[in-house]
Formats: sequence, structure tokens, C-alpha cells
Amino acid sequence: MASQGKLIVPLRLTRESVYLPDKSGSFTALLRSLNTISSHALAECYSSLTALPVSPAVTPGQARRLVEENIVEAAERVVELGRTEYLNALQRAADRGLESGAVYDVLHVLCAEKASADELRTFNGRDFRRMPPEEPTTLEVL
Repeated sequence: MASQGKLIVPLRLTRESVYLPDKSGSFTALLRSLNTISSHALAECYSSLTALPVSPAVTPGQARRLVEENIVEAAERVVELGRTEYLNALQRAADRGLESGAVYDVLHVLCAEKASADELRTFNGRDFRRMPPEEPTTLEVL
């Protein structure tokens, strides 16, 4: 299958991760490079935005608009996983001894593989190095 481009993996946002990466332009550059995204990432972004410890808080309506206007509209493709693929994610997590929320990162990896992405890009190298994607997709830690 021909390569389909890059896959972005959104951050579990904190006050620091929202503001600090932009000082170097890396977060903005990451959004601009967006080509393909996992459907699960949309929910993760919404969750993170509505939980940010900022004042005023990001409302649910604002979070939905931010995700739609800044992520969905920038992506050429949103990759979804089906029943069998979710079961494969659980198997991969179990095979690697991964617990708790690490299974959600496996979902991103499987989406990258399903999309035949060139790269899976993330700021979260610590977690994703435990479950790198299979070739031809490579892991790029920013």
C-alpha cells in the first residue's frame, strides 16, 4: 500500500504543554504537518481541553470548536478502528505487558499502521517507545 503521510498524536494537554511548545514553534509546526489522525485522538483532545487548569476554563462548546476547527479541518483523514482492530490493540498491549492508559496509545499506533503513515509524530517518546509502530511507519519523537 502506498504511504499516506503523517499521523499526529495529540498531547495529554497541561498548561505547560499548551504554551511552552509554541515558543519554539514546534506545536504550531506539528499542527501544520497534520495529515492523518486517529478518531480516538479527537476525544483525547476534547477531554484534555476541558480539563485544563486555566482560568477561564475551556467550556465544552469551545473545546468542540477548537478540535473541529484546528484538528479535524486540518486533517485530510480521520482513521477509525473496528471491533477486530480494538481486540488487536488489547492483544498488543497484553503482549507487551502494558497497563492502564497505555492501551489508548496503542490505538494511535494501530491507526498509524492502518493508514500506512510514514511517521507517527508525538511529544510523548517515553510511552510510545514501548510500543513503536511496525514498518513502514516510523516513530518520530518531537
